[in-house]
Amino acid sequence: MKRILIILIMFIGAIVSLNRTSFAEQACVQGYCVSGYYDAQNEWFVFDCPECVIPMHKKVIFDPVNKVKPYINAYITYNHNKEDYTYKYTVSNGIGARQSIDDIFIRYWAGIYDQKAPEKGWFMHTTYGFTVPICTWGHTPGVLTGKTKSGFSFRSVGLPAIALSQLSGGQRKEYYPPEGDDEQPQIGDAFRKVLDALLARYPEQARPITMTTIAPKYPPFPFIPVKFLSYIISLKDQSYKLGWIIEVSKAGSKGSIMNSLDKKLNNAQIKLEADDKKETIKILNTFVHEVDSLYNVCKKDEEYEGKEDDTSTHPIKNKDGKIEEYKVCNKSHITSEAYALLKYNTAFLINVLNGKMSPDIWMRKPAKEGQCEGK
Repeated sequence: MKRILIILIMFIGAIVSLNRTSFAEQACVQGYCVSGYYDAQNEWFVFDCPECVIPMHKKVIFDPVNKVKPYINAYITYNHNKEDYTYKYTVSNGIGARQSIDDIFIRYWAGIYDQKAPEKGWFMHTTYGFTVPICTWGHTPGVLTGKTKSGFSFRSVGLPAIALSQLSGGQRKEYYPPEGDDEQPQIGDAFRKVLDALLARYPEQARPITMTTIAPKYPPFPFIPVKFLSYIISLKDQSYKLGWIIEVSKAGSKGSIMNSLDKKLNNAQIKLEADDKKETIKILNTFVHEVDSLYNVCKKDEEYEGKEDDTSTHPIKNKDGKIEEYKVCNKSHITSEAYALLKYNTAFLINVLNGKMSPDIWMRKPAKEGQCEGK
């Protein structure tokens, strides 16, 4: 019995060792060696550098910033007096996330201004990726596990468009790569080789988390109404694929909602191609009215905006007037994202067709417009 127990303990130990080091990588440059492996239990990478001089370099932890469970909701309103849009974002970090969400990146294609953050301490700035500006909010710690924060916002004259966002976590261990003047350059070279090999072997463990959201974009120039209407049709189709239009039919098949939206936009396209602007405007107005009817009454609860998904919930208060929970509204068939995309882009096209608005809205940029920088 004792022998069996010993063998079992050795077997378990071998499995643990195999899980930690079976895919270990090592690189040596002119006698200076660095090894590393992926620690599945902690979901981070571990590097050993026995030749390193600095103590913190002898064992290095690289904690990828994707150990979050994010959700981002965009809520856009049009300011009639200022003739611009306010873009509001709510970010949640699901239960079970191992990191707080410390950085929020949103791509945009139109000038933004009047940036705001949930509270003091959040910084904002603009970075550039593939020539596209990216608005960044950052704070340590940011959105904690199981928590939600609202109050991320900016204004723009740009129309709502589908955009990518990236949400990154805060590292649980400070990252001190064995590089710099205090270490031999060969060590840095060996370390980078091991890091590259591990990232190639475990790409999903370090892949950034990207999500689809809404951000401002200028209309195309020159503005061609028929092409812009085709763009609105594509926004409708993408919204459906993204789950922003909720059908009552079986999953994966179009139902009465999409069929109705399709019919209106297709009819409007036929009339517009025939240069019948009056009839086109009439059909597009009925389309906007339908979009309004699909968006539930929860959109009016602006004082609670950001507490949960604004388009599907409303608050329930206890006897003291405090919010206890949020009840799901069953009437909504589109999210706030689909609502903004379909209503505001269609309304813009209507205003251009009837001569109430110039398509060159980039000419209306405020004098104090700036990048995403500030508090």
